[in-house]
Amino acid sequence: MEVGYNEPLSPAGRMYLRREFDASIDSFVQFQNPVDMFAVKVALASLPKTCPRLRSVVIEKRGRPHWKELPSLNVIDHIIIVPEEEEEEDGNTQAYINKYLVSLPSMAAVSRNSPLWEVHILPKRHRALVLRLHHCLGDCVSLLALFLSCCDAPVEDVPISDVRSKKKTNFVAQLVKGGASVWQTLKGVLYTLPYAVAFLRHPYVKREELYLTVRGGLETAPRKMASVTLRLDDLKAVKNKLDATINDVFVGLVSYGISKYVGQKLVKEGMENPTVSGMVAVNIRGQGSKEILRSIQKKEKIAWGNKCGLFLLPIRLENKDDPLKFVRTAKGIIDKRKMSFEAIYTWKVCNLIPKLFGIENMAPLTYKFRQNSSMLLSNVVGPSGPIKLGTNLITNIGVTLSCLPGAIDVHLISYNGKAFLQFLVAEDVIPEPELLCLYVEEALTEMIANILNVDDVAC
Repeated sequence: MEVGYNEPLSPAGRMYLRREFDASIDSFVQFQNPVDMFAVKVALASLPKTCPRLRSVVIEKRGRPHWKELPSLNVIDHIIIVPEEEEEEDGNTQAYINKYLVSLPSMAAVSRNSPLWEVHILPKRHRALVLRLHHCLGDCVSLLALFLSCCDAPVEDVPISDVRSKKKTNFVAQLVKGGASVWQTLKGVLYTLPYAVAFLRHPYVKREELYLTVRGGLETAPRKMASVTLRLDDLKAVKNKLDATINDVFVGLVSYGISKYVGQKLVKEGMENPTVSGMVAVNIRGQGSKEILRSIQKKEKIAWGNKCGLFLLPIRLENKDDPLKFVRTAKGIIDKRKMSFEAIYTWKVCNLIPKLFGIENMAPLTYKFRQNSSMLLSNVVGPSGPIKLGTNLITNIGVTLSCLPGAIDVHLISYNGKAFLQFLVAEDVIPEPELLCLYVEEALTEMIANILNVDDVAC
């Protein structure tokens, strides 16, 4: 992949550069030992060679933003050393990282006069660094693959796509499935269009819709962040028992946690089983981070950039004693969305509208659509085994988005047998995100206990 004067930014990249968004992907990496500055510099020096966008700036050419490669790049200019601060001796490292990530949007924005990325080296005792990359560079999937390209990462011999392609399928079954997909697509379009129009006009899509709003608007709302680490084997156990996916279990856990968090308040206000408007970000390129990493290593053509679609996900808040019911509900909704190709449909529309009406009209519509939804969820598959940066073992990876409107953002990334959930919330809506994380952790514990104690779980 070569980037130069002749490559314009994609519609998504142009949108993320506008004032309405100006979004960045903020991720952190924790190490077993203190950060080795020499290893970090060597890794950063290799990344721009793999992705020329990291050594390019955005310029205006013929009225449109283009990538312009710089003749040279000094990686030292993109490294920020965070000074030591006096803290309590029992200060929590993860709490410090979360607080630092929340403070990033209030800091100086990434300079447009240089490549749009930064690396923040946190105080030595925290053994962590923060990667801040502008969203116009790519989405979480492609940027994770880029980071893995400079690490000592395990890569399976057989690509996932090849395994899927070798499965034998019956022609009649495929035909029936194809007909069902067409029908679900039509249903999805008929359902999505009025829902989307209503979203753009007013947040209350249905009478029972609960819009998690804040005073003063979401753009200026103070934020809080909390995180929880779950065992990936526990998620897989629930997945296998219910014949679901990790994403189904993820959405079920979040639904249960939010229902339990705000349930008592809703009962007092007389609202019965309201629905929270949510959206799920979906990677539509047909390749995950591992497959993109293989393409990078083999110097093949890479599905780079922002290639994520969205589908609407109404989350009903219910007072259920069995958290497995939330997973079944999530599975039913997500299965229909998959068959309707709603994520691909939204991505195609978001690329078509700028060509017809201009990005200046597309960005405010997309922003309002995002603003009127209460929640955004995403799930990124990370390395299945341990990886190192130089000789330093990576113990944890987390990711979140900044400068986007919304009451709750939940991002999951799996790594080395763990699933790390990062909650970014508006303080007026969720004043105690740590309690929400506790409910999610308790929900998974209850699910495992239910599976172990019950011989057969009816779906």
